[in-house]
Amino acid sequence: MNRNARRRRGWLRRRGWLLSAVLALVLSLVVGCSGIPTSSRPDAVRTVGGNATPVASDPGPQPGDEPRQIIFGFLTAAAESSDARHSGSRQFLTTEAGTKWQDSSVTIVSDYQVQPADTNATNATVVVFGTPVGLLDARGIYTPERDGEGQGQTTRFTFQLQKSKAGWRIAQLPPGVIIRASAFQTQYRQRPVYFYDPGQTTLVPDVRYSALQEQPLAQWLLAQLLAGPRPELTQSVVTLVPDQVDGRPAVVTVKDRIQVEIPGSSQLDDTSQQRLAVQLAYTFGQIKFSSNLTLTDSGKEIVIPGVGSVFSMSNFPDLSGSGSVPAAQSYYLRRGGLISGSDDRPLAGPVGAGDYKLTSVALRQLSSASLLLAGLNSNGLLMGSSAGPLTYVKMPDGLLSRPDWQPRSTDLWIGAGSSIYRIGADRIPRLVSVPAPLGGLPNGQVVTVRFSPDGVRLAVVMRGNDGVNALWVGSVAKSSTTSAITLDNFQQITPSGITVTDAAWRDDSTLLLIAAAPGAAPGVWTVKSDGYNLDTLPLAGLPRGQVSIAAATDQPPLVTTDNPPAVWEQNGSSWSSLGSELTEGSAPAYTT
Repeated sequence: MNRNARRRRGWLRRRGWLLSAVLALVLSLVVGCSGIPTSSRPDAVRTVGGNATPVASDPGPQPGDEPRQIIFGFLTAAAESSDARHSGSRQFLTTEAGTKWQDSSVTIVSDYQVQPADTNATNATVVVFGTPVGLLDARGIYTPERDGEGQGQTTRFTFQLQKSKAGWRIAQLPPGVIIRASAFQTQYRQRPVYFYDPGQTTLVPDVRYSALQEQPLAQWLLAQLLAGPRPELTQSVVTLVPDQVDGRPAVVTVKDRIQVEIPGSSQLDDTSQQRLAVQLAYTFGQIKFSSNLTLTDSGKEIVIPGVGSVFSMSNFPDLSGSGSVPAAQSYYLRRGGLISGSDDRPLAGPVGAGDYKLTSVALRQLSSASLLLAGLNSNGLLMGSSAGPLTYVKMPDGLLSRPDWQPRSTDLWIGAGSSIYRIGADRIPRLVSVPAPLGGLPNGQVVTVRFSPDGVRLAVVMRGNDGVNALWVGSVAKSSTTSAITLDNFQQITPSGITVTDAAWRDDSTLLLIAAAPGAAPGVWTVKSDGYNLDTLPLAGLPRGQVSIAAATDQPPLVTTDNPPAVWEQNGSSWSSLGSELTEGSAPAYTT
């Protein structure tokens, strides 16, 4: 079987168990030109928690239900609801509680236990204990639990019930929905809202989660699009949705076609109308399979230049993050020389011969025959053409990290000690600032830097002073008045109990890690860019001792091991040597 056929067979297709958020936000918020996140295709992994058997759902409280049964029914109805207002759950509440209950947030727990009720003739108290793994806010934005191995302290949720002629009903309860992680994975879907990178050439998905479907989902997505990106992306992305300033509302209607009414869209120039159509096609195209859309202003259809009045994602295949760059090519090192993964042969010249004794590389595809290379050896950082020669770059003091090229840019990013530097065509390192609240990178060592395919987010493996490595993610922002580049909203993504050795972006919102839980050997893990769904991947066929990983959109992930020192690729749910025989290699890399 030839190399390309084997690659095609080995591609790991993601199942679309994309997550979702439970709200129908009816927001009248003004959109500014600001940043946004992108979408992705999650991997199938094991379910976290959920060891207690849920009670079968009922249409509502039944005559004779005791307080504990009422709580079980309420929790089950919330977990199974795709209703914007959780009408099924509200049946278990008193009329007053039903009007006051705020259901816009979701607490995701590994499991919960409903305790026996403390009951008298007319009142009862039921306590539910749960272990949080994450929180979903009103906009569908997920925040992971960062303690230990990703589970927080056991939390007490208290419910007060009253008895009336209709039976027991919940009179007081905590805000939000409580749901098991297993039910969340089943019921919720990832629903990205799309914005543009600053150059308006690549879509960036802002990952959200919702359980809504069809028309309620469309309304919710429109509300998120109008409200703009999540806080950490506001300085890193832009939107083409015009400001709603004349009092006319934006409206979306799901029929045979999805009609999106955007006041002011007819006043945009041709380029802006096309880019707006791309935003809408990718944001609303996930509602139905092969969704067709129309854009209107005051009820009049807008003809999108080069497309027509009816459009879909298929009209804009090259404007997504994965479609805007050539297919990535794989490389790795062998005895300090650069080897092509397509034929397991060294590159011609001193770089392939191992003259520079490289220990890691970052590669930019300049043409079919030319690579721009940045690599490390024991003496420092080298840059130049893969055909040679390579020259050293004078770097500030500090151990150097594995470097990476920023997509659609000529800048190389690299860590030195506990700082990150950006190196342009002039080969001068410039410090990347990290604004408040951190006021600089955490104390420790930058181990590796990795850019998302859209070039907007940077993943960083940081070794803390305690010797534990964690994954951090920040968004790249450029000052509107100066040329200064900052790494905004730099946040730890993996919990403190997980040690991360290396990281790579599998697509625009999914990362693969070499990581280990306490007391366990390193393995291959997956996690979303917001910290959701941190979990292990199958290791069948992959020896122990994984040390480095490389990944690219629609390409098989590559892992190197130290014993034996070899390169392995993922084929479905298992791993195999890169070649027909054991392929010696280290420090794998894909071109950007």
